[in-house]
Amino acid sequence: MSADIGERFRKGAFWIYLQGWASTVASFGGSIVMARLLEPADFGVFAAVSAYTAILARQLQFGIPEALLRTPEDDQPALHSGFWVMQGLALVCFLAAWLLAPLLARAYADPRFVDLMRLVAVLFLLQPAAFAAQTEIRRRLRHDQAARHNLAASVLAMPAAIGAAAAGAGPYAFVVGGGTAALVLVTLALRRSNWRPRPAFDAARARAVLGYGWRLHAASSLNVAGDRVDAMIIGSAAGTAQLGLYNRALSSSRLPVTELLGRLYSLVFATFARIRENPQRSRKAFRKLATAMAVPIYLALAWLWTSAEPFIRFLYGEKWLGAVPAMRILLLAAAITTLRGLVSMYAGAVGQAGRQAVLEGVSLAATALFVTLGLQWGLEGAAWGIVARNTLGLALAVSVILPRTGVRARDLADGAWPAVLAGACALLAASAWAPPPAPTLPPWAGDVIALAWNGAAVAAAGLFTLFALRLALPQHSGLSALWDLAQWAWGRLHGRTHQEPAT
Repeated sequence: MSADIGERFRKGAFWIYLQGWASTVASFGGSIVMARLLEPADFGVFAAVSAYTAILARQLQFGIPEALLRTPEDDQPALHSGFWVMQGLALVCFLAAWLLAPLLARAYADPRFVDLMRLVAVLFLLQPAAFAAQTEIRRRLRHDQAARHNLAASVLAMPAAIGAAAAGAGPYAFVVGGGTAALVLVTLALRRSNWRPRPAFDAARARAVLGYGWRLHAASSLNVAGDRVDAMIIGSAAGTAQLGLYNRALSSSRLPVTELLGRLYSLVFATFARIRENPQRSRKAFRKLATAMAVPIYLALAWLWTSAEPFIRFLYGEKWLGAVPAMRILLLAAAITTLRGLVSMYAGAVGQAGRQAVLEGVSLAATALFVTLGLQWGLEGAAWGIVARNTLGLALAVSVILPRTGVRARDLADGAWPAVLAGACALLAASAWAPPPAPTLPPWAGDVIALAWNGAAVAAAGLFTLFALRLALPQHSGLSALWDLAQWAWGRLHGRTHQEPAT
């Protein structure tokens, strides 16, 4: 069983990473087109709407998908009961969004706010079936299947959104893309899952699922609110155009964290939930995970910092360059978020969701305070407010939550320091090894050269640092896991099977 879990983890991680990078490539192409078809104010009003709908969408889950991951694979009554609870919550959230939209729109000088919020709320009604079916698939540790479904949904959503934007739909193009993704995901998930909706409800099973799920729900809801309250404040105080620039800076800086750490959340949660009764094994797995996850994220953050201006100009156009200063600051916040996210995922899997909820409440209040104060100095000040919020959140997570999980602060430090060192060396090398000037080339060609040059410098310096650390510290569990994972992925890409000891 131990070897089987390890193999399923590697297979799931491979497919989720592949899906993440494929989705990133598709998003890059789509973002270029969407940013050139739409204006910052279009992105800003949708970001303002999303700040509220994201919080409402979290309420319909109520931690049920994560709670169901802890139930046995053949527990169909729990799935049915969880689904019907989510479906009822989805209806409540839909009605709440419909009624609240005119009231919330008063804070924004954009008449499109009401219709956008109501259209997004319609998608709530499709989500419970997708959540239940995807959870059944992930409960069997078939994360590779779930990743393929998400990949198909994201790839097909982008052409739909672009077509709508080209037709003059403005911010409504985002709703078209989201609706396409929701329909594709629920269709594929139901097709491959062993679960189907049916009129069956077990009150005892529902109470058991909710008994654990509400703790996760409280923490995740406060986390989402903490991540969105900055958009609420900036949009109402500075306008939707400034919010569009800020949202571009924030989403660009978080791209590596979202694509790598965020996409692996359900896989990591399910795996740690399975081994939580073995503290020694859990600590070892946590150290390995910290290195394997943080290394690619920190190298990507180093590349984005050195390439922020050509990255924004090449992908989105000159009108978005106002996002660059805030983006560089938010990259530091993303580096801190990576470590905080690792702690949060592990803590939730081993039953510390209640304490997480308290810390997320503190984080929400800190976000509102720091962003409001920082906004006096513009978007850069607001970005420094996010850095302060993330620093406080990490410090509280390490001091309050980790000691109660069996994992210690030094386990996090032992797993993360190779990534920090590799990222720092890559950043220094790319900053020192600037691309040669090319005055005769058009601006777009110069941006491409800068992006490629900085990428090569980051990759060379980062890989050299990691290889040197591997030679100097052959017993480091995180570096060994990273090396084994790279060998396994290389074998998969070349059609070979490569078996390693279980995680």
